[in-house]
Amino acid sequence: GFKGRTLCVGFHCPQGGGKTTSTRHLKTLLAAEGVRAEAVSIDDFYLTYAERRKLAEENPDNPILQVRGNPGTHDLDLAGSVLRQLREAGSVQIPRFDKALQEGQGDRLPESQWTTVADCEVVILEGWCLGFAAVDTPENPHLGVVNDVLRSPQWTGLHDLLDCFIIFRVVDPAVVYDWREEAEVKLRAEGRGAMTKEQVVAFVDRYMPAYRQYLPGLYAREWGIPALQVTLDVSRQPMVPP
Repeated sequence: GFKGRTLCVGFHCPQGGGKTTSTRHLKTLLAAEGVRAEAVSIDDFYLTYAERRKLAEENPDNPILQVRGNPGTHDLDLAGSVLRQLREAGSVQIPRFDKALQEGQGDRLPESQWTTVADCEVVILEGWCLGFAAVDTPENPHLGVVNDVLRSPQWTGLHDLLDCFIIFRVVDPAVVYDWREEAEVKLRAEGRGAMTKEQVVAFVDRYMPAYRQYLPGLYAREWGIPALQVTLDVSRQPMVPP
């Protein structure tokens, strides 16, 4: 344990940058040292389908809130509660979100299908928007609701629970379009339901305003906790500093 409790590691990485793979490797490396680690994704805490439909209907002219993903589409009270319980190393029910439900819109699974985690020594919280912080006035007016969420005590409080932070940087967030397309190419080759190129662009377009607005602040921020920043090239390989 860490100071008598679970060590909480934050992990920011853009979509398609290898969060899931890196987290799996990290858990394997820790297991080899006899350390029990568990990974939790910010995706696990999406609002239910019904709650997100209500949010979309209340903001009909805001494309950012018509789909899951941006801050504002998560149940932050649930996320904070689960993370606090994990820090105390007790037995915790982790929500699970199935992205295939509701014709691909996704929905939270019933509690009977949540994952039980007990006595982990390290918990890794990963997410593409983890570490985003509010600005005075967003350049894109559609980010107003997102910015309000980033200013909320629920969002800042979630980050206050972190003991250290791993940040995978990108030189230009536009690389997310290519990474997402690569994933869909694999799905198409396997004959599984995949987006067309045009759909991929439309999908990533919903997240690009937040990337462009909040990544510079994330990369420049002094965290007050140990933080490791690694810059990835377009093939997801770490770039050697000059």
